[in-house]
Amino acid sequence: MDLSLKEYNSLIRPLGRTASVSELNLFFNNTISYLKNLVYSNEKHDGLDILTNICDDLACVRAIQLYDHPIIRNHPIFIYIGRTLEVLLMKSNHLRSIPMKKCEENCFYSVSYFIAQLCLYHNEPIQTFYGSFSNESFSVTDKINIRDESINENNRKSNKISDKPNLKITCIPPSAPEARSTNKILFDITDTPKKRLFSNEIISPLIETEEIIESKIPSNLPLKRYQDVFFTTSFLNKFIRSIDDLSRNEYSSYHVKYKVIDRLVRLCSKLNIINELFDSIISCLCSKFYQQIFLTIEPEQIRLSPKQLFFIYQCTQFIIQNQFQQQEQIPNLLCQTMINTTKIIIEYIFPMNDDELNSIYFHQQDIALYALNCHLELLNYLSLTSNGRRYFLQTNIIDLMMNILQQDQLIVNACEHEELFHSDIAVIVHTIMLLYNLAYEKQIFLILKKRDFLNIYFKLKSSNDKSIKFVCKTLSSILNQDQIHEENEPMKLKQAYIKHLEEPTEKSKDKTVPDIVRITREGDDKIKLEILDER
Repeated sequence: MDLSLKEYNSLIRPLGRTASVSELNLFFNNTISYLKNLVYSNEKHDGLDILTNICDDLACVRAIQLYDHPIIRNHPIFIYIGRTLEVLLMKSNHLRSIPMKKCEENCFYSVSYFIAQLCLYHNEPIQTFYGSFSNESFSVTDKINIRDESINENNRKSNKISDKPNLKITCIPPSAPEARSTNKILFDITDTPKKRLFSNEIISPLIETEEIIESKIPSNLPLKRYQDVFFTTSFLNKFIRSIDDLSRNEYSSYHVKYKVIDRLVRLCSKLNIINELFDSIISCLCSKFYQQIFLTIEPEQIRLSPKQLFFIYQCTQFIIQNQFQQQEQIPNLLCQTMINTTKIIIEYIFPMNDDELNSIYFHQQDIALYALNCHLELLNYLSLTSNGRRYFLQTNIIDLMMNILQQDQLIVNACEHEELFHSDIAVIVHTIMLLYNLAYEKQIFLILKKRDFLNIYFKLKSSNDKSIKFVCKTLSSILNQDQIHEENEPMKLKQAYIKHLEEPTEKSKDKTVPDIVRITREGDDKIKLEILDER
């Protein structure tokens, strides 16, 4: 960025807590005027740098009333920002032939972050407690009570006797200094601290003043949602192509495209824009990259890379957490691929050639266990319906799950912890949950009854985590029955389990953990297991 843009960048930062709607509106108008008159070339990328800086700074502005004002919501600068992201999405689909420049990657990341902030925290307009917005700012010593009808607004002087005195200025001596200046600050794009002028080639000859802006503001502007501004049909089509591209082409693990697509998929899930993305997410889960991504996790890796995070966590959670119009098709589309992938993952994490995997090994494989847990969560989700459970018949899924439960050191590590967010505990819990879900298929039920779980129960008996105790008791109760009823019991168990986790505890040692509530209550186990005993 050259010196002129650095000076321009200094004009953005004053727009913080003290900015008014008129000032921000004027700033946006002058920015658009500035961008329209830029001379674009392959060597310079001033426009992208300016949008990057604007999005970075405005994403940090916490003055909610600015973004809720209809003048700001209807400002065309958001159209510019949205179309910029749309163009960069389209270019990201052709990275092999037209690689992105560094400035484009920075803009891609910053614009997507700003849009996510607006849609998550300012999507719906919020009316303030004090009523409508006011574009006028008064000093404390001169501030009138606008709600007082006895005030003469022409000379801004109230009657000597008023039923509603303005207590904000009562008892303040006339000589008191003003709390803040009434002089209006005009953010002129050509005015810089060093009075350095931009060249005539890139500056618009006409810079609007605040008075001109106020005269052009229309009344009765619609209260748009930012979601409707950015997520247009054209944008969604390009976004879907970008997700499809990730299922066909591979990029470096930390490429900005994985970061941006991951963020936008999560945003769409929050905004309930899910059915449009369904086919693309399914394609990613069924692609070869999903199977291969688990093999790229290295020992002692401390966190998932953006590429790993997108495939392992974001895609699986998108399916688990949402209800789709194509809900009944999910087992048919995913089950066989996910079952086949399970064997690859388990053989990679628990190699058969090692007689004993010690605690150091599992400590180094903590991220790999977390990835395995994400996959097991998806398998549990697929096993909730009878249609999904039928795909597990005639497979070696039982042997694979038993291989996990026979890892002595994994069980020892799980018994030493108390919260489900530990990877070793989560893997044990979701493995046993998958087994008792599958037990509602008669064929698998008979196979499980022949397996010896007593040794596993005995090892897990010393566990301090109540989730492990809950799933062990549930599996034991199911297998002690003479026959199984093939109803949709796993779904009922899931609902009872979630309700069980969310109930308040009688003790005062509650702990806050990420995702779903991770602590179960031992005193309520019998209540939940009554569902099983009645069958």
